[in-house]
Amino acid sequence: MLDQTGAIIAVNRAWRDFAEANRNPAPAEPGMTSSPAMFCEGASYLEVCDRTTGPEAAEAAAFAMGIRAVLRGELAQYSKEYPCDSPWEKRWFMCGVTRFFINGLPHIVIEHINITERKRAEEALQESEERFRIMADSCPIAIWVTDAEGANRFVNRAYLDYCGKTPEQVEAGQWKALIHPQDAPEFVEVFERSLREHLPFRNEARLQRADGQWRWAETYATPRRSPSGEFLGLVGICRDITDRRQAEQALKTSEEKFRQLAENIHEVFWMMNAEGTEILYVGPAYEQIWGRTCASLYSSPMDWLEAIHPEDRENAHAIFIRQLQGEAIDSEYRILTPDGQERWIRDRAFPVRDQSGQLIRVAGIAEEITERKRYETALIRAREDADAANRANSRFLANMSHEIRTPMNGVIGMNQLLLQTHLTPDQRHYVEVAQDSGRTLLALIDDILDLSKIESGKIILENASFDLSHTVEEVIRLLSIQAGAKGLCLEARISPRIPRIVRGDAHRLRQVLTNLSANAVKFTDRGRVTLDADLESLSDGQVTVRFAVTDTGIGIAQEQIAALFSPFFQADASTTRRYGGTGLGLAISKQLVEKMGGNIGVNSRPGEGSTFWFTAAFEKAASRRPPPPAEQLTEVAAAPSIPPGYGEKILVAEDNLTNREVILAQLKKLGYNAHAVFNGAEAVEALQDGNYDLVLMDCAMPVMDGYEATHRIRASAHAQIPIVALTASAMAPDRERCLAEGMDDYLAKPVELPRLAKTLARWVSQSASGETAPTPRETAGAQTAPAFDADSLLRRLRGDRNLAGVVLKAFLEDAPLQLEQLRARLAEQDAPGVRLYSHALKGAAANVGGEALRQAAYAIENAADARDLAAVTSGLPALEAKLLELKLAIEEECCAHQNHGSD
Repeated sequence: MLDQTGAIIAVNRAWRDFAEANRNPAPAEPGMTSSPAMFCEGASYLEVCDRTTGPEAAEAAAFAMGIRAVLRGELAQYSKEYPCDSPWEKRWFMCGVTRFFINGLPHIVIEHINITERKRAEEALQESEERFRIMADSCPIAIWVTDAEGANRFVNRAYLDYCGKTPEQVEAGQWKALIHPQDAPEFVEVFERSLREHLPFRNEARLQRADGQWRWAETYATPRRSPSGEFLGLVGICRDITDRRQAEQALKTSEEKFRQLAENIHEVFWMMNAEGTEILYVGPAYEQIWGRTCASLYSSPMDWLEAIHPEDRENAHAIFIRQLQGEAIDSEYRILTPDGQERWIRDRAFPVRDQSGQLIRVAGIAEEITERKRYETALIRAREDADAANRANSRFLANMSHEIRTPMNGVIGMNQLLLQTHLTPDQRHYVEVAQDSGRTLLALIDDILDLSKIESGKIILENASFDLSHTVEEVIRLLSIQAGAKGLCLEARISPRIPRIVRGDAHRLRQVLTNLSANAVKFTDRGRVTLDADLESLSDGQVTVRFAVTDTGIGIAQEQIAALFSPFFQADASTTRRYGGTGLGLAISKQLVEKMGGNIGVNSRPGEGSTFWFTAAFEKAASRRPPPPAEQLTEVAAAPSIPPGYGEKILVAEDNLTNREVILAQLKKLGYNAHAVFNGAEAVEALQDGNYDLVLMDCAMPVMDGYEATHRIRASAHAQIPIVALTASAMAPDRERCLAEGMDDYLAKPVELPRLAKTLARWVSQSASGETAPTPRETAGAQTAPAFDADSLLRRLRGDRNLAGVVLKAFLEDAPLQLEQLRARLAEQDAPGVRLYSHALKGAAANVGGEALRQAAYAIENAADARDLAAVTSGLPALEAKLLELKLAIEEECCAHQNHGSD
């Protein structure tokens, strides 16, 4: 409820829950944070709408305009549908604005109704209608669809061909002119009654064909409804029954004329008495299809049932009984000819009545549809084969990923350790280039594994601040040796008009730039390759950059450009033999560029070189503030000089000798005391004999795999020990399975040193000095606790600010996720789940010096232990407030340290 100024004066509980679930954890603008309070009593609803930026700005502005119009009395009411994306799903709401008066002053009541299900139903209906349209156009029978008022909304191709009308003419209502004037009144009356009463109808009338002839057509329609039962209109078919009508008329006037007509059709026309005991007529085509004589059927009318396949006989007999009751039925069944051939039959039976409506006989037309059925079976088999091929492809990709990542784990891991030794500048440069190449190979593996996701448009882009010029320079540095070996000049030109820091997915941008630049170097034997980045457009919240990679290479023929961005396409088959490559990179690049809100293209001529260009949209980063702490700390943690571990005991379960050697060397470099075993069974046994702080568990091992070992550990006295999956499997479901099996975290091989350090810092609770974090009992009596004790953190890390950066960065990334999981478990009334995530948050807070947050998490954990979810609910706001205080304190400390360093 809003007052005359647009300020919120009252909200209900549903609105509070909605505002809480859609809070924005990031600052909305410098000096302001977004919280549920912005949408509760006392806040200006209109100001919140006016300050909205980004994709929702236009919707918010339109809604604010509608509210003001109602307040001014220009509109009596206002409503609007709008999308609202939560962290988990996309939703739709219907908002309604109504004015009322209090003490003569206008006030506003705003309703927000969740219409997501309706929207989904509409989308599903639209998709269903599109499938219907495709199938209907391939059907030889005329099909039509109306809306609830009877206006034509669709007719298929057979309908248009039959009538000789355009879709526009039919939709404009001119279909009624196609009906013979003598038949139109009855047809229209039946049609309109069906619309009013939402009932099916059947009618026979003469329609004018495209050649001007009047033809008898049987029209049948049935109501169509939405999933919720709402009447949407009619869907019907029109079948030309002129031949049937003529046959009936001929039968009335002359049995001979009828016989002549029936015997000249390819289908089997048949007729029996109303009791089904006598065959009155059967067409001669019966002998060709059934392989039996017509005379045998006349003498023994039930012989037709004996010819039906045993598996279809019972159903065919049931249909026969319905036919004798006067029901018109289309049926399909199989028959067996005397020589053992199996044939499919479509039988269309209809009743014949006298003037009084009494059933006097049953007639029908049977045709062989064996070829059609074989085609349908082939289609089903082809689809099953395609599904099997897709499953085999997924298994192949998973195995390929595992097999490639295992040796790459050794290469990249040893390169990381080599970079920690004393190297000459040239040696360090060579190792760094090798490391970059290894990472590029891993990125390629990830692209192949995610290809189906990319093609389906489901890939998710990151949104983080990064230095755009640094990303371009990384690409140039990576390709400089390859270009130098060919004598090429490789350079980058970055417009100074482009903001240095933007928000987007730096990895995906680097992937596209690397692909285009590597192709340019590969297909250029002499000359130069230039990477240009220029500003395309700049608005308040968005930066659009145009990238262009120009080379003096072999060029591309114009007729080949159209298919150049298709998967596995090479402009010339000879290029594959000479230059290598799969033709996959440009297809992936196109998908990624479109996901980044841009377009991609190429200008080229054979022998004169090529220019591949693309645009990408990024968010404009804040210009007068230092990068967020998580981004500051990324550079600090790039090359840790002092190990983040101080003797904590890590148990490594790994059967591969190379992987075991790499992870043990990495753990030693990071300062941990590590012990390795060969399989899950040995890991379970080792935990019984030793006191470990964490387990790094490979998933695929002989004797006992990592999943079974995790189950055994969780059922033992060491159930609370952190277990981190360490596996070469990197498909999308792998992480979900590891967590579902009871593991706490997931690391895909090869594991780079900073990522390993960050993960271990998140889960190892023992401090580097050997002192454990303060227990709840030790601090329960404290009157006040600091939001962030930086000195305490540095003491535990022996003054290592670089390591502090690793720990704080990991905390700032992980803590909000832990809090979201806690909320989700609370919403599901899952007390053990609430306890698990509050316990994890408590330990993380203690490790970084967030004593106030640790105490709040401890209170939540105790309440969850007691299964007092009401206490958890009441304590959750305090927990969230303490987390926000800790985040702000860390930011303030980082900014102060940065300013001190610049002085």
